[in-house]
Amino acid sequence: APRVFLAPDAPPALRVIFGAFDFKGKRYGAILLGPDGKVRHLWQTSQEDVAWEHRDDANVFPHGFAVDRQGSIYVGYDNGSCLTKYDWCGRIVWRLRGHFHHAITLGDDDTLWVWGPTPGQAGSQECMLQIDCATGKVLKAIPLAKVREANPEIDIFGIRQLDREDHSTWVHDGGGPWHPNDVEPLPRALAAKFPQFKPGDLLISLRSLDLVLVLDPDTLKVKWWRQGLARRQHDPDWAPDGSISIYDNNMHRDWSRIVAVDPGTYLSRVLLAGRPYGFYSHIQGKHQLLPGGGMLITSPQQGRVFEVDRQGKVVFELLNVYDDQDRLLNLSEAVSLPLDYFQETPKCP
Repeated sequence: APRVFLAPDAPPALRVIFGAFDFKGKRYGAILLGPDGKVRHLWQTSQEDVAWEHRDDANVFPHGFAVDRQGSIYVGYDNGSCLTKYDWCGRIVWRLRGHFHHAITLGDDDTLWVWGPTPGQAGSQECMLQIDCATGKVLKAIPLAKVREANPEIDIFGIRQLDREDHSTWVHDGGGPWHPNDVEPLPRALAAKFPQFKPGDLLISLRSLDLVLVLDPDTLKVKWWRQGLARRQHDPDWAPDGSISIYDNNMHRDWSRIVAVDPGTYLSRVLLAGRPYGFYSHIQGKHQLLPGGGMLITSPQQGRVFEVDRQGKVVFELLNVYDDQDRLLNLSEAVSLPLDYFQETPKCP
């Protein structure tokens, strides 16, 4: 079993961890820890049990997770075959075919946002999709190429091009020329902290460009951007103080960190330096700013989740050890929830 440390003064919370575990039945899933650090519930997931062509679970990575107040979870995979909603008991509610990846964000209006395929183009992976949580119906699709076309006056998307005399060609990595990895709508509850934006504006991360931007989903106009503050970043979040916090992987520089930028002044600061915590994940990663001023951090490549309080003291840590040689399995994402988060959960057979 994973090793769990819980300080006596750790904030009481429910903590959900999603990733690879040594389950008997399946390779991937999520575990729910109670405020005592003990397992209260688990969901086992797979993207192999589909009727269409797919990779097996050994050749994908669980990456994209959300849990709602009814106890349902939403799961995607890098290089996977589907986006799936499971209920509290692990039964499939709905499933969409395609490669949905990196992050899933629940919105105010019972919808979610995720990166996935452009409708009608099964092989693509650079489209922002708004999906109805109840039915799995795609409500809006915004291909990243359309965003680039709508903003010719700011050439922030064409940086990864090789120029010839008469045209330019794209430089691709594993995620295409831009490698999108997050899209998050501005919640109504935080809108007053961001007067230059409106509720529903999208906070977007493009890893290969070291670029974070805010997009109007109706006009496709870029309202704000910041490039180069982080290196190969993930998971920009709307912070309660009106800043934007960012998981800076800081690839190839030994230590990751969490930074924040004020979108009005462009002033930035380091919220958590990685070196004192031995924190480094050159790819992937999530973070969550907590109500009491603490922070929950997922370091996937270390198979590690840790939480610090306002003073920077580690109050919770999980190491995803799976054998007697202290090898660790990757973790994708951890989420801290208030004790009354779940409205009502059914009894499972």
